Amino acid sequence: YSWGGYNTVGLTLKSTTSALLPGELFRCIKQGVTEGSGTVYNIEGMGLTSRNYLELSFGHAHRINSNLTLGMKVKALMGAAQAEMGIKSLQIMASQQSWAITPTGADLYINDYVLDKRGYRTDELKEGVEEQLSIEDITYDSGQAGPAGWGLAFDLGAMYKLNNDWTFSASVLDLGFMQWSYTTHAVMEKTFQFDGFKNVPLTDTDNNPDRINRQIDLLGDQLSDLIRFRRAEQDMQRTAMLTCTVMTGAEYALPVYRALTFGFLGTARILKGQSWVEGRLCANIAPAGWFDASVSYAYSKFGQSLGTMINFHPKGFAFFLAAELPITKFERGYFAPMTKSNLSLSLGMNITFGNKRHERYRIVKVDSL
Repeated sequence: YSWGGYNTVGLTLKSTTSALLPGELFRCIKQGVTEGSGTVYNIEGMGLTSRNYLELSFGHAHRINSNLTLGMKVKALMGAAQAEMGIKSLQIMASQQSWAITPTGADLYINDYVLDKRGYRTDELKEGVEEQLSIEDITYDSGQAGPAGWGLAFDLGAMYKLNNDWTFSASVLDLGFMQWSYTTHAVMEKTFQFDGFKNVPLTDTDNNPDRINRQIDLLGDQLSDLIRFRRAEQDMQRTAMLTCTVMTGAEYALPVYRALTFGFLGTARILKGQSWVEGRLCANIAPAGWFDASVSYAYSKFGQSLGTMINFHPKGFAFFLAAELPITKFERGYFAPMTKSNLSLSLGMNITFGNKRHERYRIVKVDSL
């Protein structure tokens, strides 16, 4: 606590990976050639994004008056590894004789140079990327970790206490960019032949615990033949916006029992081609100064989910554990979700220090849960 407000310093390793696999892709895998003259599949909007970077941050929360508190966090970023694949459309013409693949708007960006022991780039390309790239080349080797780019980002937030019952808040997280170095750009441009999906087991045929791993490996091998990129540029600089998150919240404290509150949290995650929004209702209880818990219900483009969180925060440290479970229908054999779903688990610990306690500042961990 200094400079008239509350300050935080953080060192964080962030890893975000997301994938879009359209339903038409799985229909193609399962059905194959359904007519004698051939079958046409149009797979649109396939994508994969993986960004990994180190974040050093300094934050300051300042109370303007008894109602309004503003906060900002400045974050310096150091890139570790990144890969971004986007395919606007894949047209697959499947026949008994051959499968023809025609791509549209397909790009791949990946860091693919070997780094030395000090983390500096060498002139040696990673194995398998001299000319032809596939999804198997999107790997991360911790033994070759090193700076792959630099960036800058900001978190902005505000909290307004209308009265003893209502509190409103809003925030923008990870508003910034990363400039990636040593990036290879690959494209798919021309029609090519594909052998097709063969012998992919889609049913629970035996009780061997390794059966799912075998099926995933087999399917992955065939997908790598389906998605073929040709290296177009190398050793290029590329600037990309971070995955930005916008949140708005409202909280109501029960007048007859202030330890019980009800809230709403709206979240919008902004990522090219893979953005999503979510609305969440929650009930929170804090029966003691060192413990609180919450339950919530959320609805988003991924479907519905239930969440719960417990938070222990005695003097000196804080620990929280949260889980979110999808509400969906599961396939009996593999317990795989039959509709869109999102499953997540979060836990964390904070260590607090200092001689003064400023009770007027209520520091709350807020994320998508």
